Amino acid sequence: MRDLHQKEKLFGILNGIDQDFFNPETDKFIAENFNSSNINGKAHCKASLQKELGLTIDPSVPILGIVSRLSDQKGFDLIIEQAFGMLALGAQFVALGTGDQWVAGQLKKLQAEWPDQVHFAERYDAVLAQKIYAGSDIFLMPSAFEPCGLGQMIALRYGTLPIVRKTGGLADSIFDGKNGFVFEERSAKAVFDTIKRALELFNDRTKWEAMVKHALAEDFGWTKSAGLYEEMYQAAMGRRISGPNGIEQRA
Repeated sequence: MRDLHQKEKLFGILNGIDQDFFNPETDKFIAENFNSSNINGKAHCKASLQKELGLTIDPSVPILGIVSRLSDQKGFDLIIEQAFGMLALGAQFVALGTGDQWVAGQLKKLQAEWPDQVHFAERYDAVLAQKIYAGSDIFLMPSAFEPCGLGQMIALRYGTLPIVRKTGGLADSIFDGKNGFVFEERSAKAVFDTIKRALELFNDRTKWEAMVKHALAEDFGWTKSAGLYEEMYQAAMGRRISGPNGIEQRA
């Protein structure tokens, strides 16, 4: 308790991403390049992803993607618990990652039961990851906790709208109805309700495409984060004062 007066000296700075590497305008791994001014290429990326993964090729069917370590910390327990409801709404689900074997087993069962709607790739695959970011409509990130997170930033870079739980850096980077969809309660019902809400908006193509373009225009590059670090250092230096005999002391 005695250190509460120090709280004004604490700074929170989000991570950044390499926006030259994660760039839908130049990415050589995706089916077609696109940007915020012309998003037509994203539809081709979606069709290409559906074809490659053996899913029904249909632009009107939303793809929910996730690229992540398989862990309950990443919200896979909630995703799996509500998966039948999500799939019953007609959505397709694509997951890429390795980790918890129980999670992997459940995802394999979903794929076996819903082969036209579910694809699970249990491996590390940087190229497929790029294709999922570019070809999905929605990116799932219902983490139990997330100090910052990069997946939601990469998804935004490719115009894929994240669904996140309001925690950590996810709460600082995703804002409901503006660049994604946010829920608070850590429950499968909250995940499903948010997915349902996102899919309802997906059917309003004018509003959906406006959100996609807004997401594509977001800036989560290191230039922005580096500037905040510089401001932090300058503020810290400003708190230093001269003590006896000219020796610097902290304020």
